[in-house]
Amino acid sequence: MQKPLFQFFFLLFGGGLFLWLLGCFDWLFSEPTGVHYIRQTDCLAFVQHYFQHGNPWWQPAVYDLNTFEGRGASEFPLFYYLIAKIWSYTGQVDWYLRLWNFGWVIAGIVGFWFFLKRELQSVWISWMVCLLTFTGTVFWYYAPNYLPDVASLGMCFIGFYFLTHENRTRKTLLLTFLFLTLAGLMKPTLLVLPTAFVLSNVLIDILQSIKNQRLVLHSKGIVLAFSSAILVSFAWVVYVKWYNSSVNNIYFLFEPRPIWTNSVEERSEVWSFLSEKWAYRRYANDQVLQLWSAMMILPLLGFRKLKLKWYLTHLFSLLGSVCLFLLFF
Repeated sequence: MQKPLFQFFFLLFGGGLFLWLLGCFDWLFSEPTGVHYIRQTDCLAFVQHYFQHGNPWWQPAVYDLNTFEGRGASEFPLFYYLIAKIWSYTGQVDWYLRLWNFGWVIAGIVGFWFFLKRELQSVWISWMVCLLTFTGTVFWYYAPNYLPDVASLGMCFIGFYFLTHENRTRKTLLLTFLFLTLAGLMKPTLLVLPTAFVLSNVLIDILQSIKNQRLVLHSKGIVLAFSSAILVSFAWVVYVKWYNSSVNNIYFLFEPRPIWTNSVEERSEVWSFLSEKWAYRRYANDQVLQLWSAMMILPLLGFRKLKLKWYLTHLFSLLGSVCLFLLFF
């Protein structure tokens, strides 16, 4: 095993031991708890319904008495279906779903570390950025959880590693499409960062074309892979809207709820709550600000100068995060 990789896994083991001493892994085997416990029970209900009734994976259901046979869809249910199949051999074990999501988070952290090491050319700086990004208390509340957000985040980081690979072979583009598609099917909003990277590359291509007075299309491979992932994710959203409408399910919504549709008094109360009480916890969970701010600070400390594409990615991802918050509040 290469020395940097060995060092990383040693650090990962040390971090896992520290989290175990703090009692974080107790959550892995606990029942749904916390502010999202109702949504966590929804996730388990999808698995249990597959387990008990044997629906095909494209017909997910829970136990909603207001719908036809409890049917309704939210995130892509393939993984709920796979956990239900495992239950058919092992019996019903709720924490399997948490373990599945937790495993994808860990895989995503590893993939993200490889991405940082490739871009920053430093094992130690890569560790520092990883620690900054993945040590938030809110993050570790979500990591061993029943919610699909964490598995999607892990797959998004893995897909981002292949998306940003400069050696764009057919294999890397296929893996980019695969992981970003899976991430988008479960949590489309997490595709903000890949979207920002693709936009920055396209913009650089346009600027180079203007400068050289000829068409430059260096990024056509990543645009094709990413666009395909977006197309599949959009197709799933269309299916979900049709499926929920056909079975009279109004619980799982896929509609924008922009903040400006609220009254002036409600908007004022929201902004007051954000600025006075909730802002740190919101962005500690998001992690985007810590990550990109750290990468922008590094050159100021005399470290390797970052390429223009990363400054543009930082700008676009920040704008995208703000727009998503305003649109889906």
